[in-house]
Amino acid sequence: MSKRGQFEISFSMIFSIIIIIAIIGISFYVINHFLTLSKCTKIGVFYEGLQENIEKAWQAQTCNSDICYKNTFKGQLPSGIEEVCLGNVSQYSSRQYEEEYNAFVGLNKKKENVFLYPPNKACDYSFSTLRLEHARSPEFFCIPVNNGEVEIKIQKGRYDSLASMVK
Repeated sequence: MSKRGQFEISFSMIFSIIIIIAIIGISFYVINHFLTLSKCTKIGVFYEGLQENIEKAWQAQTCNSDICYKNTFKGQLPSGIEEVCLGNVSQYSSRQYEEEYNAFVGLNKKKENVFLYPPNKACDYSFSTLRLEHARSPEFFCIPVNNGEVEIKIQKGRYDSLASMVK
C-alpha cells in the first residue's frame, strides 16, 4: 500500500525552523528593549536640561529690575506623555488638575516637584517624578505637551532664594 499525502521532514530541517523562529523572537525583544531605552533616555535628557536651567536661574546675580532671571526652557519628551505637572502635590487646590493629582497622590511622592502625566508612560513609573534642586513652584499646575515639546517658564526675582517655575 502506498503512502499518499505524507510529507517527510528531516530532523535538521525541524531544528533549523526552530532556530529561525527563536532568532526572530529574540530580535523583536531586543528592538523593543532599545526603543524603551530610547524613551527613558529622552526623559533623562529632559530632566537634566530642566535642572541646568534651574541652576542658571538660581545662580543669577545681576538684576536690572525685580526679575534677575527669566527664561523659557524648551524640552523634548517621548510620545505618550501628555502633560508636565510642576509643584508639590500638597499645593494642589484647583479642580482643574484633579485627574493628574489623583495619579500622583497614589505614588506617595511628597518631595518631588516635577511629574509626568500619565505616569505609566514614563518608563513604567520609574521616571514619572523628579525632585529639582533649588526650584519651587507657587502652586501645583500642569503644562500640556504638544508634539513631544513642552515649554516651562523659569524666573528668579531679586529677593528670591530659589528659582520659580511659573505658568
